[in-house]
Amino acid sequence: MAVSLLALAACTPEKQQEADDYTQYVNPFIGTDFTGNTYPGAQVPFGMVQLSPDNGLPGWDRISGYFYPDTTIAGFSHTHLSGTGAGDLYDISFMPVTRPYKEAPAPLGVYSTFSHNDEMASAGYYRVLLKDYNINVELTATERCGIQRYTFPKAEASVFLNLSDELGLHVGFVYRSGRFDDDPGISFLARLVSFAACLF
Repeated sequence: MAVSLLALAACTPEKQQEADDYTQYVNPFIGTDFTGNTYPGAQVPFGMVQLSPDNGLPGWDRISGYFYPDTTIAGFSHTHLSGTGAGDLYDISFMPVTRPYKEAPAPLGVYSTFSHNDEMASAGYYRVLLKDYNINVELTATERCGIQRYTFPKAEASVFLNLSDELGLHVGFVYRSGRFDDDPGISFLARLVSFAACLF
């Protein structure tokens, strides 16, 4: 009996110590007001992409692309600088809309309003509801890729792609029936853009 208890004790695995999850203490909105010049978007440490919303307006307070007191979003771009005091990047920007969409004179362009009540950010994840289109946008990232997920209402919708904010090159493709794969041309373009964003 003693031998079998000893054998049983030797075969039970050691209780693994649970690792502390320090990400629960991260607040990505810290520094997005006043002159903190940070953004609340998704990224991984030392990653090549930093997905975040862009308010679409110029000014020192918006140098990172996002300023907490603003109520507009004009796109979700894949590259940002945080806390630098100098604006740059904002490349490969996507803006999902339903038709008819809202467009203001430059520099804002195509945009939507949003509320902080419908916005959430945590380490590596960002979510917001575009109020004017009822589109839920989710952002996350890997070391080399930015991933954006849109939940559209039942409506004719489009996704505006701005490959370079400075060049003003805009490519639009239309979301018709729930899947981009329904149209071979759109599917190819969506995959090409995804591939380019991952290799950026």
